[in-house]
Amino acid sequence: MQANIIKYNPKDAYNLAKLCSLAYRFNSKTVKDKENNYYLIEVKNNRCLVVYNSEVCILVFPGTDSFEDVVTDLKIKGVSLGDNIYVHKGFLETSRVLITELSDFFEKNSFLKDRKIWITGHSLGAAQAVLVAYLMSELKDFQGIYSFAQPKIGNKEFCNVASTYFGKRYYRIVNFLDPVPLVPTQNNDFKYEHIKGEKIEYKSSEYIGKNIRIERENIIRSLFLLASYPINHSIDIYIQKAKKDLNN
Repeated sequence: MQANIIKYNPKDAYNLAKLCSLAYRFNSKTVKDKENNYYLIEVKNNRCLVVYNSEVCILVFPGTDSFEDVVTDLKIKGVSLGDNIYVHKGFLETSRVLITELSDFFEKNSFLKDRKIWITGHSLGAAQAVLVAYLMSELKDFQGIYSFAQPKIGNKEFCNVASTYFGKRYYRIVNFLDPVPLVPTQNNDFKYEHIKGEKIEYKSSEYIGKNIRIERENIIRSLFLLASYPINHSIDIYIQKAKKDLNN
């Protein structure tokens, strides 16, 4: 059951994208912020930055940043959650590791359950953000999810159930030139799909190569975009585009 119907807010997208960037390089000694508290959960090379104050608690999941993360991304075999629901093995394994730590954190800081909880992530972290929100009972009344550059997570059945559960609280933010949201496509057992929800797409007239125009959902297009992957997938480009969207 969804707790709230949250309208997409460009300002929220911009601020959450900046927090995703911070989560990649977070160091408590370098952050100077008198308004918010920060707690970094880090286990088996997986990270979640918890940012909270008297009103909100934000869970921030950074993305692929190491060889171990790449191995996680490549574990595309499906794992069953029952009722013909299958999700990406690598994403699920790392999400469960983080859920264990997050559950312990919320148990020790029970006052945070009264805060408005927001969830965000970039790339691999976006997939983890979605799965943590889906699986972790303590978060059932979360306010909203803003996912940036999120890859596909599971099969059609998973997407249907997750869409019903999240309702109007889920926003998937995509850079038109980023190939990562197009993958994975499928494994030997099922075709990967995206959860139905509001999709915010940062458009661009720029294309790789001359006179190349390929349909958005055609996997061939991703091959043309691989050369620009480091730029078009980076959280920095999402911050730039979110800021531009905010000012429009």
